[in-house]
Amino acid sequence: MEYIMHRLVSAAADPEVRQNMNVEDEFFSAIEERDTAVMFRDKRIEEQNRIIAQQDNLIEQKDNLLEQKEIALQATVKALKAAGLPVEKIAMITGLEVVYINSL
Repeated sequence: MEYIMHRLVSAAADPEVRQNMNVEDEFFSAIEERDTAVMFRDKRIEEQNRIIAQQDNLIEQKDNLLEQKEIALQATVKALKAAGLPVEKIAMITGLEVVYINSL
């Protein structure tokens, strides 16, 4: 242990070794800062991906709801047509185009 301490003290006393040690410290500090920045970026990307996944899920749910509403609206139009209601009246009630109603 004494030998190691003597070598460390001798190395610290040598200006060239001290300069090399300082350069190494600066080099390792820069690497640590870069690694920290990469970790923060990775964490931020992971959080953004989670948010995007949630938004995709919400969009999918809304798409499903819109599809269900469209199916219900088409069924209503078909029922009104089957009941003998004029196409113009159905268009006025539903707000749909006459051409679209006629295509159902």
